[in-house]
Amino acid sequence: MLKSASDFMGQAVGESAQKTKDILKLAEGKALLIDEAYALFDGASKSSGNSSYGQQVLDTIVEKVAGESEDRAIIMAGYEHQIREMFRGANPGLSSRFDADYPWRFEDFSEDDLLEVAVAYIENPKRDLSALFSHDVITHIVKKVSKQRALHNFGNARAVETAILKAKERQTIRLHDAQSGCPVPKTKRVIIEDVDGRTEEERALFDDPLMILEGLEGLGDFKSKMLQLKLNLAEKRAQGRPVGQLLRNWIFLGRPGTGKTTVARKMAKLMNALGLLATDRIVETSALDLTGEFVGASKKKVQRRWMRRGAACCSSTRRMRWVVMTSTARTRKTHLYNS
Repeated sequence: MLKSASDFMGQAVGESAQKTKDILKLAEGKALLIDEAYALFDGASKSSGNSSYGQQVLDTIVEKVAGESEDRAIIMAGYEHQIREMFRGANPGLSSRFDADYPWRFEDFSEDDLLEVAVAYIENPKRDLSALFSHDVITHIVKKVSKQRALHNFGNARAVETAILKAKERQTIRLHDAQSGCPVPKTKRVIIEDVDGRTEEERALFDDPLMILEGLEGLGDFKSKMLQLKLNLAEKRAQGRPVGQLLRNWIFLGRPGTGKTTVARKMAKLMNALGLLATDRIVETSALDLTGEFVGASKKKVQRRWMRRGAACCSSTRRMRWVVMTSTARTRKTHLYNS
């Protein structure tokens, strides 16, 4: 029995509690899944002493769900951070009704798992897409999606399905353009360019990321290090080993005009092309931008800088932000790269 948070909430005082009782009654002898359950919790209303409709739902669940003797199984599903916030801030009895300390945690899909999802989605008889997607294209889709796993909102199976649908959409547009006389491939099968949506120049950059550094003089040692990084990445990927630890933070030092900031601005695109960052977005700021006017303000400024760019969720296994600091004797700039 599947319900969302909105199914429990009413529009008037007392209505949420009654709707919750009715749903719990219907769920007897069944499993009740409350999807995105954290939407029931409004921390602001709880802290202010007001009882929101969602809080009434949670209070009713605590009241009516006694525990092991109940002839129903209730599952609350949602994002971990929001669910934990709900259990910490809502009715204290909620934790005794659910095993909040030992939740079932569904880890991100591996690349092999994503490949299985892609193949199953494409080969589903209801969609009949098998004739359009070659194995090479499917593999490319999975690798492209895998690069997004460092993002805090990585969609796993949904991200694969979205990438497939976007590729199909671009294929349709390409075939329409071909009929109009545009110089584009006329093959009816989905091609790599349909997946990437890249121009020929961008595709070449994807094939050889170090092209980004072409035309920059005086970077012999730096280019050598980047070439070694590229070789190390290729070796680890061939062995099936993780590569995330190869993404480092950097300090660029030198006199004015030596290319520090120019190279730093290219690094996000380079790391993205190498597959170490999920996007090539760059946030450029200065030390002054991160310095507060009073004790504690600097920390908040730095946190806001990251959170505005969707890099608020960080763990020991995911590097959500990557920093390059460039400095001369007089000035210092910090480049924040969000993965």
